[in-house]
Amino acid sequence: DDDFETLDVMYSNMFFELANARRVAYRDPKNNKNLCIVSQDTEAKNTSGGVVWESAFLLMDYFSQKHRKELHTPKGTCLDIGAGVGLLGIVLSQIGYDVTVTEFDTPDSGVFKLLQQNVEGSETHPQHIVAERLDWTNARQDVSAWARTLDLKKSETKKGLVFDLVVGTDVLFNQELVAPLLTVASVLASKTFILCAQIRCAESHRIFLTRAPDFFESCENITEEVCATKGCEWGREVECLVFKLTNPKLDYSHWIDAKS
Repeated sequence: DDDFETLDVMYSNMFFELANARRVAYRDPKNNKNLCIVSQDTEAKNTSGGVVWESAFLLMDYFSQKHRKELHTPKGTCLDIGAGVGLLGIVLSQIGYDVTVTEFDTPDSGVFKLLQQNVEGSETHPQHIVAERLDWTNARQDVSAWARTLDLKKSETKKGLVFDLVVGTDVLFNQELVAPLLTVASVLASKTFILCAQIRCAESHRIFLTRAPDFFESCENITEEVCATKGCEWGREVECLVFKLTNPKLDYSHWIDAKS
């Protein structure tokens, strides 16, 4: 028990320092040449997206290990919902995904502008990562505005534009935004939505677990699977939870029907 308490304090201190740093770097443990650096805004107003949270680091470690034998080979398309300053999306693009990182744009927060700057300043080729505005409560209009410019594989089904993988980290922070979040993920995911979070708002977490079956056929807690992956064990100590939602129930007709 004493050892676990020591680990908990160590990780808490480490992430506290990272959350207060002006710049944060991530180096793939299997590829020391692959270094990603982003700027943070620790004073961003009305948003939690100005810093990189523990959940994003956990998914970076997990996907880096998962694809360690096939780095840089094409993996398909990926949508990062609520990307914050964009470090997870940049890492995924360097792993081999064609990534669209999205963030809500508000005049007073400045996080979307910072996201754009981090993406443009990364070493990833522009063909493999792009930053777009996405308001979950106005998603149909936002997606329509930028989907036409994306060079993405389109489904032959009525789902229209979809992504092979959708990811989200620490996006359960507001009760009223849980359903809009699940709607966006269900409409835009071809099959899988991976969500990683710490419980920052207990009611939002409860609503997520309650409502998830309305949007996906399956919602599986894969925390142990992720944390059992080499290099990801620390996820348990900071109480990250990881969920894998598969087989979305919604498609573009949901937005069309809602408008009519």
